[in-house]
Amino acid sequence: MIAGIVLAAGSSRRMGSSKLLLPWGDGSTIVGTVVAALTGGGLRPVVVVVGGDSQGIEAALGGAGVVIVPNPDPGSGDMLGSIKVGLRALEGEVEAAAVMPGDLPRIRPGTVAALVNARKQGAGGIIAPVYGGRRGHPVLIPREAWPEVVALGPQDTLRTFLRRHASQIHIIEVDDPGIHADIDTPADYDSGDRGRTGDGSR
Repeated sequence: MIAGIVLAAGSSRRMGSSKLLLPWGDGSTIVGTVVAALTGGGLRPVVVVVGGDSQGIEAALGGAGVVIVPNPDPGSGDMLGSIKVGLRALEGEVEAAAVMPGDLPRIRPGTVAALVNARKQGAGGIIAPVYGGRRGHPVLIPREAWPEVVALGPQDTLRTFLRRHASQIHIIEVDDPGIHADIDTPADYDSGDRGRTGDGSR
């Protein structure tokens, strides 16, 4: 199995409200759309690491079949801390996990599927998508590397790990600007089509 980890414990300071619960698409939310892209791309299970918005996010994702896990220190704003929480929550026969921030709702299920297929076809190590020459999300981390990620110190980030293993990253070229398109501010949210059906964003 290849799992997904959605990082949803941030405080949305630049948005000024709970951005992951904002409407997106046809009756969904930003975080709901991200989860749907991961499951649509073949990831199982999907763990959602939550913080202060835990009740709202759990309600928004009810019926999505996700595993909700709290970050015990969400106020730190530490994305790496949430990644560690997500990795520790995965059990069983999961062989790799695709890590994805919860604020990139334009990500396409086909992009996720491309990473999954690369892994199934024998690509080893870390797998990441690239669009326009820039690496984006999600990043697929093999299980054998999880202990190293969990052992990263407070001065480190996921980028520390990725730089350390830059030569081992398997790159997948995708036609998906959504791998970079995070929603941080009201201007980000107000720009574009918000993922409604028929606009080509899914």
